[in-house]
Amino acid sequence: MGISEAWCDGGFGGGVSQIGETVSTGMISFLLPYLRGVDFFARYPLRWWEVTACFILGVLFASFLFFVTPPLAAVLAGYLVFTMALVVLVDYRHFIIPDVLSLPAIPLGLAAATSAFPEPVLLDHALAALAAGLSLYAVRAVYRRVRGIEGLGLGDAKLATAAGAWVGLDYLPMTCLLATCSALFAVLARSALTRAGETTMTTAIPFGAFIAPAIVIMWTVRLLAV
Repeated sequence: MGISEAWCDGGFGGGVSQIGETVSTGMISFLLPYLRGVDFFARYPLRWWEVTACFILGVLFASFLFFVTPPLAAVLAGYLVFTMALVVLVDYRHFIIPDVLSLPAIPLGLAAATSAFPEPVLLDHALAALAAGLSLYAVRAVYRRVRGIEGLGLGDAKLATAAGAWVGLDYLPMTCLLATCSALFAVLARSALTRAGETTMTTAIPFGAFIAPAIVIMWTVRLLAV
């Protein structure tokens, strides 16, 4: 049987078809957050100038980084600033972090780190992403079991995974500390300066609104430290 016959009979063709199906499935899985983002602005209304301001921040940040990092890392960092600014707005108002903003930041963070740093860092940043995501998920599970209520959203765990992917193991503890301290300071300041009522263990905090800027800050520190 010739090659053309084997192809037609499904020998090679079947294998190629399976490979194509696997690749297509993987691409769809990766792009699903973007596809879900079609109704993003319908679910989380934002003013046009807010989105424009977030985009301009991303462009300015990327333009600055073009002088200190490879072009790919600069562009991805601009995307990071744009999406993290949107995270702050959405989480502050709705107490939710959309997957379309958090999930793509994980592989893009790994890509940015690989592009930006001369030494092999992929494993380091992948482990940091895994450690951050599992740690916050464990905190969420323990709190829910002990208190019987949700104390931490899955969106926070996903965003923490993105944080690890961007900053790596060495800068992950400082990123978590910065986010936590800034969140606590904001809660205490709000309680002291407004009549929002007493802060309790059940006071809702948009934690993602503090994780997001911490990622950008520590990513910048990581870059400038090279």
